[in-house]
Amino acid sequence: MMSKEKELIRYLSHDKAFGILTRPALEIELDKKVKLDSTFECYLIDFNNIKKLNELIGYNEVNSLIFNVFDNYKREHPDYIIGRWFSGDEILIAGEFSGGEMEQLREVARQFGMS
Repeated sequence: MMSKEKELIRYLSHDKAFGILTRPALEIELDKKVKLDSTFECYLIDFNNIKKLNELIGYNEVNSLIFNVFDNYKREHPDYIIGRWFSGDEILIAGEFSGGEMEQLREVARQFGMS
């Protein structure tokens, strides 16, 4: 595949606002993991009251906040798959988690009004 085509696929596979995979790209990556017969867990993070937060501080600020949270998480865990799920306020993370990592993720979720 030509480099321009690869670049276009990458561009279309990522949600620019949150810096994570789009749902179709997420499904492709999960399918690859399943076909490799690898062991992994999936966690779904749901943003609570995201519409109210958008109204309170603004859509761009909310997107920036979410982008920064997941950008940092991706840097610390580059093997994890992170993408949007059904609606804009649901994020799915797939990977091999340790107990400590999940507690850290839960704490970050609580701090930012996620569940």
